[in-house]
Amino acid sequence: DYPSGSAMVGLKRLFIHLLEDHDKLDMGIVGRGPEYSIYLNVLKETGIHHQIKEKWRIGRPSRKNDELTSIWDHIKDMIITRSKAGEKISLAVLEDDLKNAPFGLKTGLAKLILFSRVIEMLPNLSVYEENSFTPILMRDTVERMMKLPHLFAIRYVSTSEVHISLFTDIKDAIN
Repeated sequence: DYPSGSAMVGLKRLFIHLLEDHDKLDMGIVGRGPEYSIYLNVLKETGIHHQIKEKWRIGRPSRKNDELTSIWDHIKDMIITRSKAGEKISLAVLEDDLKNAPFGLKTGLAKLILFSRVIEMLPNLSVYEENSFTPILMRDTVERMMKLPHLFAIRYVSTSEVHISLFTDIKDAIN
């Protein structure tokens, strides 16, 4: 169920490219290591990483991938449903949901699809590590997210709520 060692190395590198280079052709991947193969087969071929006019972006899979599109939509629905209830949702809960029926994704694929969706939604997400607001995702944060998803939770914040959420998080941190 878990990816091989080389696949895990490739996923780790690809996660960093998703974070830092999702706006570049081939996500800025140099060489043809395992991360490039995973990128081509999972993100580029499915249309998750695509170009609109002059810009590369992460977005909804192309229509020819109905199952993947339903997974993509399901992730957002779960995040928003929990957020509307005033709750955060654990990355581990989301990942486990993708690994169970009806989707049945393997661990590595579940992590990659979930993280891609998180990156796409990031402007409207508050990220928490062990219940502490994490305002900026860094490489080491991404590595921990990949290895220890149970330590991370996210909450959807609509654009109009972003400032309110920020001030609430600051107030909670001070108190």
